Amino acid sequence: MSSRIRSILWQGAASALIVMGEPAFADPADEMASLPQWMVRAQQRLALKPVQQRELRALVDDNTMRLQSLQKRHATFDDMEALQREFRTELARVLEPEQLAAWDALLEELLGAVHLRNAPMLAERH
Repeated sequence: MSSRIRSILWQGAASALIVMGEPAFADPADEMASLPQWMVRAQQRLALKPVQQRELRALVDDNTMRLQSLQKRHATFDDMEALQREFRTELARVLEPEQLAAWDALLEELLGAVHLRNAPMLAERH
C-alpha cells in the first residue's frame, strides 16, 4: 500500500474517532464528565496545560462540526482530506512536539482497539 493511501486512511480513521465525540459546550464543572473517553485519555496522557485543554477541545469541537457538515453535503474525498490537513496543522500549533507524538501514539492505540473490536464483524463478511 502506498504511503499516500496509508496516510489518507489514517486521517480518515482519525476523523471517525473525532466525530464519535459530540461537540459539547458544557459548563466548566461538567466539562470533564462530558468529554468522550478518548479525549479524557488524551488530556491525561499528553499532560496538557489548562490553556492547551481549552484550545484542543475547541479545535476538536470545530473539526467535528466541520466534518459533520462535509458529510451532510456529501463532500468530496479531497474536501475531507483538506479538512484533516487543516486539523493537523492546528493541532501542531496547540501541542508541543512530544505531545504531538504522544497524540499519534494514542490515536494508533485507539484505532487498533477499534479494529480489534470490529474484527469479528469483518471476519463474518468473508
